Amino acid sequence: TDVVNAKGGKGSATLSMAYAGSKFGNAVLQGLAGNDTTECAYVAMGADEKCELPYFATRVTFGRSGVKK
Repeated sequence: TDVVNAKGGKGSATLSMAYAGSKFGNAVLQGLAGNDTTECAYVAMGADEKCELPYFATRVTFGRSGVKK
């Protein structure tokens, strides 16, 4: 995979993906707890967006009611 190739034999790709998932999960939980937290996420692009890709990575702010921005 891309992650394994990027690591170049240094460290575990599984550990890197687990860390990223943990960081994202913590951001969501912090937001739901009332502490606005910003993290990168893949977001589905709507038909009205000026992007030809179905998903795009962007910064997302999580708040008490879910995604704020």
